[in-house]
Amino acid sequence: MVNNEMHLGFKSPSDRYKEALYAGDVAAMEKLQKEFPGVFTSAEKNMSDLRQAELNQAGIERFINEKCGGLSNTQCQTAISNWLTQGDQRALAIFGGTLALGGPSAIRALISAYKAGKEVWDTKYFGRNEPFGSKDPMVNNTANRLNNEIPGAVSGVGVRISGAGRTSDADVMLTNGVMIEVKSGGGTGINSQVAKQAEIMGGKDKIIVYAPDIGGAAQRQLISNGYKVFRNMEDLIKYIKQIF
Repeated sequence: MVNNEMHLGFKSPSDRYKEALYAGDVAAMEKLQKEFPGVFTSAEKNMSDLRQAELNQAGIERFINEKCGGLSNTQCQTAISNWLTQGDQRALAIFGGTLALGGPSAIRALISAYKAGKEVWDTKYFGRNEPFGSKDPMVNNTANRLNNEIPGAVSGVGVRISGAGRTSDADVMLTNGVMIEVKSGGGTGINSQVAKQAEIMGGKDKIIVYAPDIGGAAQRQLISNGYKVFRNMEDLIKYIKQIF
């Protein structure tokens, strides 16, 4: 009996699968999986999943560059954050008009691909332990430090919030529905800003202020108005751990 796996010129299903895998031929991989169920090892299947994620990520990169000018574009950054934190409908509502050329179906396909390739994307663009990116370095550092200290605490940065007929942005949104307003400088205008955000979010208890350089008067006014205010990261982390 001839062992076809060793026969000269014969390619086993496994070899054909690997060729399709590295060629990025997803259709061929799926066809082989249907034709030869149970043939492929878990390692090969894991390789397939990773390769498909890489292919999806490459497609996302092309789409973003074509439709909104690349990751440096603020609207792209906002859309990516919303894809992760708010889901398909939120992204479509915010970003659909800007990507009108692609249309809703193209955006849905992009969201699906983005989710599938998330781990590859995060590693390439943000570093494995720094999945959140913001145009404001202070917001970025705050979000990533919190996420490293309390995994899963941060859902997004620069998240658009709306309610009571008003809109604003949450610098850092936590997964428990609380937001952090990150403020540099002495705190000019901070009271009116957080008052608006509290109205949108449905209460002062939904707002935390992190302002390392805030002036004493501004800090005292915020506290007297019922807001939690932190001037150093260690105290902020300690408090966030308490509310999770």
